[in-house]
Amino acid sequence: MYIIIVIGCTLIVSCKSDSSSAKALDYTYSTARGNTMGTTYTLVYQDEQGRVNLDDIEVLLLDINQSVSTYIDNSEISEFNQAGENFGISITATEQPLLIDGRLNPQAHLDHFIANYKASKEIFLKSGGLFDPTCMGLVNYWGFGYQHKTAITAIDTVEIQAILKYTGFEKLNEETLDDVYYINKSNPSIQLDFSAIAKGYGVDKVLDYLKTCGVENAMVEIGGETKTVGVNRQGVPWRIGINTPSSDARLSDYEELVSLSGLALASSGNYRNFYEIDGKRYGHEINPKTGFPEQTAILSASIIAESCMYADGFATACMLMNVEEASKMIEAEPGVEALFILGGTNGYEKVMTSGFKNYLN
Repeated sequence: MYIIIVIGCTLIVSCKSDSSSAKALDYTYSTARGNTMGTTYTLVYQDEQGRVNLDDIEVLLLDINQSVSTYIDNSEISEFNQAGENFGISITATEQPLLIDGRLNPQAHLDHFIANYKASKEIFLKSGGLFDPTCMGLVNYWGFGYQHKTAITAIDTVEIQAILKYTGFEKLNEETLDDVYYINKSNPSIQLDFSAIAKGYGVDKVLDYLKTCGVENAMVEIGGETKTVGVNRQGVPWRIGINTPSSDARLSDYEELVSLSGLALASSGNYRNFYEIDGKRYGHEINPKTGFPEQTAILSASIIAESCMYADGFATACMLMNVEEASKMIEAEPGVEALFILGGTNGYEKVMTSGFKNYLN
């Protein structure tokens, strides 16, 4: 029988067989769950030495939130959004060990904000500007941001055009002076939103912590974004299900099952976070060039990559492209693969990059 643990856009799937030849479950694995980044997290890991401290993971996640959460008024990203033309952030001057005497080193503050900023700029350039974290103003306008969570009832195109004047990553430039990383705004109203990569980044950092503790077999998931290392309880690569991209599908319904070890899987779709106005659906994927939510033929994009942060960002970018453009972008990235699920008259159509089939279970 299959045991499915629901985790959002992707599902962790473990298989238990009654066959006497099946591998026995390894009960040295531990499971932990909690809340972070406005969603939940799940950890499954093997720690026979008892080196992992869950309080340290909570501290690490709080530290990341304090850098990149727009819902915290004094976070680094909120300070950037409230700043005028220039914003400076101190760079960690010396490399500090992540662990001291087996515990998280409080002095090992990673430059979370800078890491998210640099990765965002890279994906912005590779996506032709469709992945653009400066669209915070648009996200707030359409009711998907930190200002309010209500659907708009009348669309004001004049206001949208005004917001577009301070949208665009090309309106920012950076420089480093005396261990301070400066980001200069061409318009003081420019705001950043890292929500499209922050969960993936958090997954990467928590798995890094587990590996530093000596953990060789683990799975980390935050809000559906997942990364693995080693094998699961059955001694085989971790099995992750890709959710059926339908608003009326159960969270336990999945279209494909992939096997991963040492890799991340992130998915993006418009089929859950949306609302309707006069019969037209508006999702949270907003085109930074037009200022409007956009629904392409791609219902969901699932990306496999070494970095969960990059998988997260590329999945978001793909949702604003046609399948040919999205496939071309992903095929150009070494070690990155994608599965696109499109709607069709006879059910779902699936398009995958050349190497994705290697992970199908």
